[in-house]
Amino acid sequence: MNEQVDQASVPYQPLCRRSRSGRGAYDVNVFKTEVFDLEVKEFLGCAEVDLVTEKAQFPRYDLPHLHQGFKACFSDWELIFEGGPSWMYDLWIASRVRIEVRPGRYEDFVDEGSLFYSLPDGSRRVVVFDDFSRRSDGEALTFSMISPRRDHGRLRRDLTRLQTWLNKDHYLKGQVLKANGSLLTMGDPVDWDDVALKSGRTR
Repeated sequence: MNEQVDQASVPYQPLCRRSRSGRGAYDVNVFKTEVFDLEVKEFLGCAEVDLVTEKAQFPRYDLPHLHQGFKACFSDWELIFEGGPSWMYDLWIASRVRIEVRPGRYEDFVDEGSLFYSLPDGSRRVVVFDDFSRRSDGEALTFSMISPRRDHGRLRRDLTRLQTWLNKDHYLKGQVLKANGSLLTMGDPVDWDDVALKSGRTR
């Protein structure tokens, strides 16, 4: 007797974790630059023409604030797996950068990579971080959200919700930056590497 398997109860396996002999696994001739496209189409269950992307750009120092806002707005999204960025790479893995968020306190954040999420209603999203400051064609961090075209309206509302949250208090608000970009602990001695202006005076 053949047993029926409930597909909804089977954890999703990205193509990169499946056997090459399994359905949908990579062909041996697939170029590295195609891996991202294959994973996104497989995960969202759509052909490329049926996908939509919403993007926003941020200065690189906003990366911690962006991650914080994403967690606050979409805390009920479940991360299924993470992969590398959408552009060329050696290994398809996400990269992280360590950033000082408080004087002497550092946290790690994905700055180049793709995050594959399942939403409470069963729909799916792919979130992509591209750090263009690593290359010569720009200085901005690009944040992208990808969904099936049928969810485009909701995708736009999700991005608007995130941008609204990001307009709130920034993690750098009230902190003092040294000339080298590190954070100054209030009470530390101030030397020539630090800049201090009287309240209300700017140049």
